[in-house]
Amino acid sequence: SFRDRALADAARGAGLVSFFPRPAPEAQRRIMRVKEEQGAGRTVMVIGSSGSGSLMDQVGDLSSVLDGCLEAKIFLVNPFAQDTQTRMEAFGRPADAFPAFREEVRQSIAVLKRLKAMGKVVKLKLYSDPPLVKLVILGEDLWLQHGPADPAVQHMPEYVLRRSRKEQGLYTFYAQYFLQRWENADFPEYDLETDELLYRSRT
Repeated sequence: SFRDRALADAARGAGLVSFFPRPAPEAQRRIMRVKEEQGAGRTVMVIGSSGSGSLMDQVGDLSSVLDGCLEAKIFLVNPFAQDTQTRMEAFGRPADAFPAFREEVRQSIAVLKRLKAMGKVVKLKLYSDPPLVKLVILGEDLWLQHGPADPAVQHMPEYVLRRSRKEQGLYTFYAQYFLQRWENADFPEYDLETDELLYRSRT
């Protein structure tokens, strides 16, 4: 009991409030329900890969969240970057996997265009460096999943971190990680109206 109490104190200090193993169907349904509640009327910030199974899937774990959110800031992998194709080949993906990945990103962009047409404030940026985490920030809660460019990521557990009033814990660390990447001028913004990549300097 002393060990359990010490672990519980450590979890609270880190801001860890939930842990969801994968891929149990009942866990996935609960994840979807909780994310919908947390994202309603909030700004949603996401670091993903192609968006497959989350953004573009109407029953995905983020599709309904985006419908109910106030604003969305989305990071996806640049499907035309050479580094992206090289990483997929290194993971032993078949030759036809890369065109399929590009199509998944294209479909995710179509979903974001639909949201923008509905009047939502939606911004999309593309990155080409190796993805480290799958990250979703829903207000005071942050969902974290190990995110290599590997299909096995879908079977990795998800952790939920909650923001601390004292600005301690892992929520603050990962939220700052997202904001630093979002403000990085090296990552272009995808114009959802003109289908152009916009590189903005600090000025």
